[in-house]
Amino acid sequence: MHERVDVEEFAGAVMALVNLIRRGQAKAFDTELVAVMQLLGDGRALLPSEIADVLGSPRSSVTRRIQALEGTGKIEIRPDPDDGRSYRVAVSLSR
Repeated sequence: MHERVDVEEFAGAVMALVNLIRRGQAKAFDTELVAVMQLLGDGRALLPSEIADVLGSPRSSVTRRIQALEGTGKIEIRPDPDDGRSYRVAVSLSR
């Protein structure tokens, strides 16, 4: 009986460690950031809604990724020439 408790405690500790590693990996490598950059890689300036539709991601999630990429200088936000209420996202020319 005592061995079973030890095994269960060990398994719980291992799972806690696995979860910590997964969270760390998610922070270190954001696949959605990479996907946004890939979409913009051909030089087009896209609406955030277009990016969200292609990625199948919520618009709020895409907006956060756009803000993060703009903060690093990798992308720039430009006014949409067809709709002054909106903006387009493009790879920064000063990269």
